Amino acid sequence: MLLVLVLVAPPPGADDGDLASARRRANAAAAGLADAETRLGELDAEIQSHEAEAATAQATLDSLRDSVRDAAVQQFINGDSSQYSYSNPDINTQARADTLSKYATQGNQDAIDAYEAAAEDLQVAKDELASKREQQKDAIAELEERRAALEREFERL
Repeated sequence: MLLVLVLVAPPPGADDGDLASARRRANAAAAGLADAETRLGELDAEIQSHEAEAATAQATLDSLRDSVRDAAVQQFINGDSSQYSYSNPDINTQARADTLSKYATQGNQDAIDAYEAAAEDLQVAKDELASKREQQKDAIAELEERRAALEREFERL
């Protein structure tokens, strides 16, 4: 963060009121510059956080990609496996077989669900990152404007 020290020399013939007014204007311009620099620093930190979130989501997607591909292939190979499912006239045996069948295939669905959640997380992080970068551009423009205002005030003094 840039700290600005303002030394104001009164012009010849200036009174104490002119000096105080000049100091107030210079201090206000310096405070505005400091506020703009603070906001820019906060945006930089938020951008870094969203970049880390996006990188984590991308790494999760990359790690799940093979599992999802395997699940898709398995689903294609099995087709409509319900028509080939175990059937038993005893309702208890049938319920047990159905439950075990769900557990056997649940791992594939878990990978697909995790992949979809990671894809959503990545999109959210990318959207937030784009928004923060736009805000950063605006903050940079404001910072440059305040710097110019401070320089103009120095020249006036």
